[in-house]
Amino acid sequence: MKTTSQALIEDLIARVHQNLNGAQALKQEAEEALNWKAGPKVWSALECFEHMNQYSEVYLQRIAEGMTKSNKQPQEEFKSGGLGNWFAKLMSPGDAGTKMKTFKSKDPNGKKLPISVIETYIQDQEKSLALLQIARNKNLARVKVPTDLGAWAKVKLGDAFRIIIYHNQRHLEQAERSFEGYVQQVRLAEK
Repeated sequence: MKTTSQALIEDLIARVHQNLNGAQALKQEAEEALNWKAGPKVWSALECFEHMNQYSEVYLQRIAEGMTKSNKQPQEEFKSGGLGNWFAKLMSPGDAGTKMKTFKSKDPNGKKLPISVIETYIQDQEKSLALLQIARNKNLARVKVPTDLGAWAKVKLGDAFRIIIYHNQRHLEQAERSFEGYVQQVRLAEK
């Protein structure tokens, strides 16, 4: 993927705002509805948020550390790296993404969670927005961020933002589908 650095940041900011709006809407719903599961191997809406929180905690810290250590001047153009672009495409929401299994350590399946996990998610999205503002003055290609595969597998800063934000979009859509499943179940039970 090739674009301008500012266009990438603007796109990512818009996606984070979209994520925030979706989270704010779900936060208004009953905890019971958000803990509802369509089946034992399917995540509830709150399990989706818990999973996103686990990744955000790691990636936002790594992104912040990478930017703090860097004094590289920003460049107008951003060209995605091979590994970073592959991960970002893998995490893409909707049809573009690929169904995948999560690491066991990041699998919240089977947990009854409080609605406060959405508040944590919202705080992480606000951190993302703040980091994206800082990134305007950083080199999105020269700052490197380690992935979950280990310190040897680093991606460009711009790709790291794409990965975590696309990941959040993907799982927010999953949380919304879970909630809609609950709504459908309630409607069927009322008939």
